Amino acid sequence: DFEIPIVSYARQGNFMDIDTNIQTEAEATAHLKSIKEFSPFNEYFIGEKSALFGKNGTGTQIYIWDLDKWGSDYSLEWTCDDIMIRSKRVRTRAGQISNEVSSNILYVVANW
Repeated sequence: DFEIPIVSYARQGNFMDIDTNIQTEAEATAHLKSIKEFSPFNEYFIGEKSALFGKNGTGTQIYIWDLDKWGSDYSLEWTCDDIMIRSKRVRTRAGQISNEVSSNILYVVANW
């Protein structure tokens, strides 16, 4: 088994800070260290992408890198139903969630 490092941020004015309602500062620091160590991404690249969240400061970034190094025993699969976005709005037409997902989630898939 392996753990996927996740760092949660919350917008504080014009800045994105670690969301301590989701994780402790120590957990976030350890996860960010893993992301920087095992991927080409760093806090500056990740911070630049926070502008994609817009003025309401919500969104999700998913970075997937070098899966082939884990060997053929591991695979990554998901469907639209796997990704849930919390919303108070009622979905009124088919496909509405996939449009929200594509506009709110950034996938960086490299070296496959």
